[in-house]
Amino acid sequence: IGYNWQFAPNWLLGIEGDISGTGIRNNNTRPITTGGAPIGVGFNHVADQNVNWLASIRGRLGWVWDRWLVYGTGGGAFAGIDYRTDYTGFAVNNPITDSRTLSGWVAGGGVEYAVANNWTVRAEYLYYDLGNETVINPTTTPGSNLVTTFDNRFHVVRAAVNYKF
Repeated sequence: IGYNWQFAPNWLLGIEGDISGTGIRNNNTRPITTGGAPIGVGFNHVADQNVNWLASIRGRLGWVWDRWLVYGTGGGAFAGIDYRTDYTGFAVNNPITDSRTLSGWVAGGGVEYAVANNWTVRAEYLYYDLGNETVINPTTTPGSNLVTTFDNRFHVVRAAVNYKF
């Protein structure tokens, strides 16, 4: 959803908001180490990240010629992300799951083509930066924890078909 204003005669200024489901997932298994060496076979740290949705509210500035628009865009970003951490190989495992809604920023650019008076097609690239999140998983050893820091930065390339009212 958005609004565009064309001025002077080839410039376009706009604002838009969007939300979309994603298939962004990150699954990672690494050996647990002490002093840089694995503590044994089968002792692993497991970390899973699942981005359920991404949303943004962005401004956009572009150059219009004929039926084409080339633009840059940027603004606020939001996401719903599930995290899971665990460790394997111990007598007792303690998996931790956490769901968070994050905010940050997004920037990118794209190209749009008017295929008919009210219809456009677009391709765009967006970079989302939602910072880092830390999940702490207590271990069975008193005073020690398994700490996982998730990097919430994503590169997104997408295509769209738009109808303009």
